Amino acid sequence: MDYSRFTVQDFLMDDYFQNWVLKPDHENETFWRHWLIEHPQQKADILQARELMRSLDIKPAILPPAKVNKIWNNIEAQTREAPVIQLVPEKERAAKTQINWFQVAAVFIGILFTGLAFWKFMQPDGQNIMVATGFGETREITLPDNSRVVLNGNSS
Repeated sequence: MDYSRFTVQDFLMDDYFQNWVLKPDHENETFWRHWLIEHPQQKADILQARELMRSLDIKPAILPPAKVNKIWNNIEAQTREAPVIQLVPEKERAAKTQINWFQVAAVFIGILFTGLAFWKFMQPDGQNIMVATGFGETREITLPDNSRVVLNGNSS
């Protein structure tokens, strides 16, 4: 947070400043000490805001036990009387919880075909074709990947 343009009112409204004044700890004490060293021009505003915050003497409101019990009893009474609204009708909820066997079968068949395809294409080809040329003979061969090979004489 950039506190460099804060006024006294801004400091009073800032939660981190309020915690420093009302509940100081090592972290916020260190921060504000270093911040004041870096921004000495705002020391007067900081001190004024700090004194105003301390003079407010803010104390949390504590309710008497009778008032707390009365509030709690009102809450319980209202929740007992509140109608229950069903967000999903009972028939739809039952239908959604049943297993759709067609979907399970489709997934199983998909996995089966994927496995078969993987097995089929990963099998090494057992067909080795050997082409040989005699003495003084040359031959041009087109391979299955459409590349061309020229065999010289007496080669395979």
